Amino acid sequence: MNIKLLKAIRDLSSNPKRTLVVIVALMIGIWGLGTVQVSYTILMKDLSANYQSTIPLHIVFYSTDFDKLNLEEFRKQSEIEAAEFRDFSLHRIEVQPGVWIPLWLYGVDNFEDFKLAKVFQQEGDIVPKAGTILVERDGKKVSDIVLGSMPKIRVGGKIIRVPVSGICFDPAQAPATQDAFIYAYTDKQTYKQITGLPLNQRLIVRLKNVNSEDDVGKV
Repeated sequence: MNIKLLKAIRDLSSNPKRTLVVIVALMIGIWGLGTVQVSYTILMKDLSANYQSTIPLHIVFYSTDFDKLNLEEFRKQSEIEAAEFRDFSLHRIEVQPGVWIPLWLYGVDNFEDFKLAKVFQQEGDIVPKAGTILVERDGKKVSDIVLGSMPKIRVGGKIIRVPVSGICFDPAQAPATQDAFIYAYTDKQTYKQITGLPLNQRLIVRLKNVNSEDDVGKV
């Protein structure tokens, strides 16, 4: 047997406890390095790809005078890649008996032809039926809400029940498990019916040839 190999075996066997500690330490180090590498891959590739697949918006405008805006003409401007009205309001939703958390509710123009800020169907309807909502899938982890349930929504001083006709995926939103929010999406008329708010007072815009916040400021 090779003398060096024989010496190594004798050194290892002479103090088995110390050898075991060294082996365990090496295993923990390799496991830790692997975890960091996997996390880095997810953050740099998977999350980025998911986010970009939503066709992220760059600017949000709020106004009570958008009825004077010709949206089709606005979209034709050279620096505009996409623009649409995406209503938004903040309410509260019952996620378990007696437990209420914030609800981010969006009113969407066209679920079948997203030009920006896209959400993806997971279960149930792609387009929510009139009077129903789609709930972002991560909300299921912090609630009892599932496809077909009818959670209570508190809007101002009233409480209503709204059916969930679909579960969607929105990679642009922070995880519900992180912020304890429920994200929901519905058509314009249902949005108005639920909230009682006027429509088309929030305009989302995506610009051409923009890769950073600085680029947005230059437009």
